[in-house]
Amino acid sequence: MGKSRHRARRRLRRHPQSRARPAHRCADGPHPRAAAASGQLTEREALAFAAVLGVAAMAILAFLVNLLTAVLTFLSLIGYAVI
Repeated sequence: MGKSRHRARRRLRRHPQSRARPAHRCADGPHPRAAAASGQLTEREALAFAAVLGVAAMAILAFLVNLLTAVLTFLSLIGYAVI
């Protein structure tokens, strides 16, 4: 193996402590763009937003795909939220 290939391989190796911090973790607490986590939204506002998105998604599935898909998706979402 030539010297240039050996150097390239050495550069690709990572030191265990040189890992970057994941984007979803901030040292100062919640992510600055997470409105619910930072307290910019109340629980009621977040729930209302989720309900509007859910109703819109079910309407799109029911009218543009089919009713069975909408019902099964709704049941899976309820099952996921409850369990």
